[in-house]
Amino acid sequence: MFKTKLLIANLAALLFLVIDRLFKNFFLNNPETIWDFILFKLQFWQNPGLAFGLDIAPMVMSIFLLPLTFLIVALLTWEMFKQYKYKDTNAIFFFAITILGAISNLIDRILYQKVVDYINFNFWPIFNLADTMIVIGIIGLMFNTLRISQKIKEKAEEEEEEEEISS
Repeated sequence: MFKTKLLIANLAALLFLVIDRLFKNFFLNNPETIWDFILFKLQFWQNPGLAFGLDIAPMVMSIFLLPLTFLIVALLTWEMFKQYKYKDTNAIFFFAITILGAISNLIDRILYQKVVDYINFNFWPIFNLADTMIVIGIIGLMFNTLRISQKIKEKAEEEEEEEEISS
């Protein structure tokens, strides 16, 4: 069962990465295209700064942010592989989408010195699927950690009650 869940989780994470890269490629090759929907638009935008359009000097980006991103991706990958021994497919999935989202944006920074964004809600800075993957992955990891902590606490309380009963 674990292997099936793991395969589905990894394929879903990879599918999100592929969709993000396809949209980025499409808008890089068709920068004038705008798909206008009721609540949002899909359109080309390049973000030279950090998340949510926060500006950063190019020198700081190349000297500090790119190496830091590589380090964070490496640490997250290490942590993800540690989850395999616990067979925690939720954690593995959330780590995977966070890592792959970061890698997709890292590819943009290396190739174009900017991140390609394309989702525009007009009331929020333009973003992309990779950004969404990172945010959902981090939130998912937080909730997963809380869930596991709660299970550990409940188990400790049960053991404590059993110990009191047997005393």
